[in-house]
Amino acid sequence: MIGLGFAIMQTLSYNGYITVDFDQMSNDFQKAMDWNQDGNVDELDVQELSQKIYKAMSFNVPAGSGFGAGFVLGVRNG
Repeated sequence: MIGLGFAIMQTLSYNGYITVDFDQMSNDFQKAMDWNQDGNVDELDVQELSQKIYKAMSFNVPAGSGFGAGFVLGVRNG
């Protein structure tokens, strides 16, 4: 879906209908996806996001350990 959006924007830009500031888009993406605020989007950001999702999904759940085991297995096995 993201690829289709890029292709549409690129086609509109190529034909002169719009002007796309790809540098600004890249900067905004970088800011939005840099979860640990280290200036890089990498596997550490994925780990940070996974931890936040885990905390939110296991909040106030009596069987949190069961959810946690399933979550970890699901993340590791794809």
